[in-house]
Amino acid sequence: MLLEKNFTSRMIYILLFLFSLNIFNQSSLILAAVFMFIVICDRGKLYIPANDNVFFVLVIFAVAFFVFSAQNGLNAGISAIGCPMAYYIGLRVQNEQMKMAQAEKQLESVTTLLVAGMTCHAVVNFLYELVRFGGINSGGTHYDFFSLGAKTSATGAATYLTLFAGVIFCLIMQSNSVKKWVAGILLIVIAFAYDMILGGRTFFALTGVSFVLSMIVYIWGQKDDIKKMKAIGKLILIVLVLGVAAIAVYIKYQNTITKIFESTYLFHRISYANIAQSQDLFSFFKSSDRGNVRDQYIALMFDYPWGGRKLLSKVGFYAHELWLDVFDSAGIIPFALIWIVTIQITFSNLKYILNKTVPIENRVLITGITASVTVQFFFEPVLTGCRALLFSYLLICGIIRSQLSQY
Repeated sequence: MLLEKNFTSRMIYILLFLFSLNIFNQSSLILAAVFMFIVICDRGKLYIPANDNVFFVLVIFAVAFFVFSAQNGLNAGISAIGCPMAYYIGLRVQNEQMKMAQAEKQLESVTTLLVAGMTCHAVVNFLYELVRFGGINSGGTHYDFFSLGAKTSATGAATYLTLFAGVIFCLIMQSNSVKKWVAGILLIVIAFAYDMILGGRTFFALTGVSFVLSMIVYIWGQKDDIKKMKAIGKLILIVLVLGVAAIAVYIKYQNTITKIFESTYLFHRISYANIAQSQDLFSFFKSSDRGNVRDQYIALMFDYPWGGRKLLSKVGFYAHELWLDVFDSAGIIPFALIWIVTIQITFSNLKYILNKTVPIENRVLITGITASVTVQFFFEPVLTGCRALLFSYLLICGIIRSQLSQY
């Protein structure tokens, strides 16, 4: 695929942005349009990556998921076809003759575009509810501007912040101008405010894990001890500046901030847990209720090995993770295949992160994205609940795999 041509590049980027926005809830169709556009640009040829096991496992997974989930209806099975398509787009989106420096820059730009699209989806929904209803409904039901105001769950709304959680460290530490840094901080504040209104717990876990791992790679990945000390000093300075600013703002607007926080659904959930004495604050954020549901799913796996949503009807709740959701939809074979894919792409991304010839900016970026999405796999059924997130991640993994073959 040639992305050095202006028209081709612009069309690909426009379509990818619309895809990540999940406009009209049609991310799968837009992804198919990107796939067809790339095939046309490749003069109708499909370049099958002979040595890429991930692609072939994804194809087998998509076929198996389609076949075994057909008992739930064809729409359920079609969704998995986007997995190999997204990965293929990632493999083909770069020109083989492109210089490595350009390819590395393009990985950053495509990843940033996908992050921007999904974050924009969340922020616009936040503003949409503020304008339309004069405030945010601090409960389980919310509304999606990009689906013409259709209802969505708090969990579904918060999932669009997953990729953003993975780049928070980059926004704080790697912005190349003061304006971008300030804009990044404002976005972070908006994201946390929206998540607290939604009552989300997962976003805190995603941010914490990805931030810590990104920080380790950022410091460890410096070329020598002097640069490592400078990186540590820069990190400490920025944390101190943000800490002092946060304390100053809180002292000045303490009553307002407290009032706003107490109106959020997150505060309501914490208060309810404390009153019921069923959870302390730490266990509340561990999401022990989902742990109990997960245990029930695992206990019943061998009773219902072929999917068909039997576990959902038996337990009464979704599993709230990628793998068990796949198992409940389509059974043991797709379940095993998606685990294989998860392990393959994780090791591929780790290989990229540990490659010292890769620019430190890209290594930190991919660390955060990988950590955030992988943790999200443990909390949300992203294939059936937020396909745009899973497809975006597989697309990024495809680009990474393509670049690794050139090192």
